[in-house]
Amino acid sequence: MDNRAGETATGRHNSIEAMRMLDAFASVGARVFDLSITDMTTGDPVDGLQRPGRSLDEMRRRIARDLQDGERNRHNVIIRPRSTTALLIQLDDCSPEKAEQMAPYAFMTLHTSPGNGQVWLAVSDGPKDPDESRPARTEEEKILRNP
Repeated sequence: MDNRAGETATGRHNSIEAMRMLDAFASVGARVFDLSITDMTTGDPVDGLQRPGRSLDEMRRRIARDLQDGERNRHNVIIRPRSTTALLIQLDDCSPEKAEQMAPYAFMTLHTSPGNGQVWLAVSDGPKDPDESRPARTEEEKILRNP
């Protein structure tokens, strides 16, 4: 799978795979997502299409349409999960051998390009994203909420 959520290596969107990714993120406590849309050619964020702080339900409702729009407009659709129950770690540019070594510890592995992949880990006793339903208690939480 390509690193653009739900888009296969052949370039066709695949909302079923995107839903599986959302389910995998939800399984480790992700309930909020930052959605970034970038230009496939330049890598620059597309003005007006950045959507931070989206709920899991909203992501599930919109992902197929976002992927279709991304394919049509030659945009990358990037999902960044946030969890209040686990530290989510994305290891990028992993060789197939490294990804296989990490697989027993990962909740998700992805093939992103020839010879490269991502490995996602969830650490339950690491620092977490703040619970945004309550006021920020620390400076770190304030920074995380308003990057």
